[in-house]
Amino acid sequence: MKSLLNLSILLLFLSVGCSKSTDSTTKEILLSGQVLELNSDSSSDPIASANVTAGGETTTSSSDGDYLLYLEPGTYELKATKNGFEPYSKSITIPEDTDGHYRDIIMTRSEN
Repeated sequence: MKSLLNLSILLLFLSVGCSKSTDSTTKEILLSGQVLELNSDSSSDPIASANVTAGGETTTSSSDGDYLLYLEPGTYELKATKNGFEPYSKSITIPEDTDGHYRDIIMTRSEN
């Protein structure tokens, strides 16, 4: 239920145009989502304090697993790390014709 509320809040921000411009020619897009651990019963739990990076920008996920990054349109390697979990890496494309982009990060526990 808490994840659904967080998702609703994030989507509300995206729907009202959560983008920022650093100047008149460069538009930065909000990339947001949750860092999650997928459980064997297909439920998921948020992962707090995961390091999330893309395009030289870095943030840390909140206690609810939420993260936010501002990126210019383009293709990036979205990465996440957290002790006890396998590193996550996925290529993503942030389109120019959007004010926001939502991408969850699903991490798995390491075998160590």
